[in-house]
Amino acid sequence: MNKKEAILVEGYMDVITMHQWGFTNSVASSGTSLTQEQLKLMSRYTKNLTVLYDADDAGQNAAERAIELALRQDFELSIITLPSGE
Repeated sequence: MNKKEAILVEGYMDVITMHQWGFTNSVASSGTSLTQEQLKLMSRYTKNLTVLYDADDAGQNAAERAIELALRQDFELSIITLPSGE
């Protein structure tokens, strides 16, 4: 992963896990409630965003919303989809 990008995950425990595995450019949206304000703040540091949300229905719905919001702010997106149960 490029350090000039952010990896967007759902929660703080996800960020902790990502950091433990060396992905220190991970940030959380605090669940499924990503806001335009969060993206605006993130855009100060990067316009490259990887979306990595949980595989459950709530996570996938939140990922779709995050993608839509990020595209409105002209982010370059990558999307990682986890298999169910991961």
